[in-house]
Amino acid sequence: MKPILLFFLTLVLIVGCKSKTEEFQSVSYAVVLTAFGDTKAFDSKGAPIGNLVKYKLNDGDTIKTGERAQAEILLATGGVIRILEKSEVIMDSKFFPQGKNSRIRLKLNMGQVFVSQSIPLKNEESLQVQTPTQIGGVRGTEFLVQADSEKSKILVGEGKVQTEWVPTNGEVPEFSESSAMVSSGNKSIADVSKRETLGLDEDEKALLKSQSTSAAEIREQAQAQIQSIMDQFNEDKERIKIDVEAFKAENQEKLNEQKETNQQELNQQKEKNRELMSETKGDKDKSTKSMQNANDSEKSEIQNKAKSEFDAIKQGLKN
Repeated sequence: MKPILLFFLTLVLIVGCKSKTEEFQSVSYAVVLTAFGDTKAFDSKGAPIGNLVKYKLNDGDTIKTGERAQAEILLATGGVIRILEKSEVIMDSKFFPQGKNSRIRLKLNMGQVFVSQSIPLKNEESLQVQTPTQIGGVRGTEFLVQADSEKSKILVGEGKVQTEWVPTNGEVPEFSESSAMVSSGNKSIADVSKRETLGLDEDEKALLKSQSTSAAEIREQAQAQIQSIMDQFNEDKERIKIDVEAFKAENQEKLNEQKETNQQELNQQKEKNRELMSETKGDKDKSTKSMQNANDSEKSEIQNKAKSEFDAIKQGLKN
């Protein structure tokens, strides 16, 4: 192996030594308050969840409701989620330690979900509902989402909902200043090809009003539980921050140790390369000298042979 190649192979050890950090932590932001009728839940691995009431929902959990079934969830943000009949919802709850941001995203594959977030969210908090055709994000509002695989509606009862159309490839877009804002009294309708904003009809207004009244009653009755969830969530966030800092410190220590080891190996390889180059130079000098001696010997032999032949010719002439 050539010395220069050995050098670069060793250098890769140092360049490739990078710390690994986790982008997010899966956390629990919600607790099931009530569940009745044909309501089923499964964890992220598909295993059935038993008694749902007071169950702390985790990232990746799925809730399915049958005909005339319903489940109500309390959020760590102080919000209330109602999953109506014939619905399927997947919890997507993340905490991002680096930015100290938390995100609650409900993936509504089909059915209806009512969201009541009367307490304005903090800057580092986000609450979203994603359907196959659009996604809605709120700061503090009440709205109802209806969805199937080809079409969805976001009915806004109070406040505003920021919306983005989800393309057919399923890639969820980020909200920006250009994202559509749907205000109270309006709805966002999206299908596989487009999204548009229209006014609510009377039936939709009545549906939102009935859902809002019952959500307010639940929130009033469950104040203690909501506070308990919020306290537990804050404790979890602090624990995650500590764990992440410890992870970073441990990872940095390992990185420094690896760098030191790599440097030692690099220095050793450099020394071997110098020795190899020195040996190669010595062999080259010997080879050059040997070739020169061989050439001189061959030249002398030719000259001697020519002289002998010339002397023989002269002798012949004399005779």
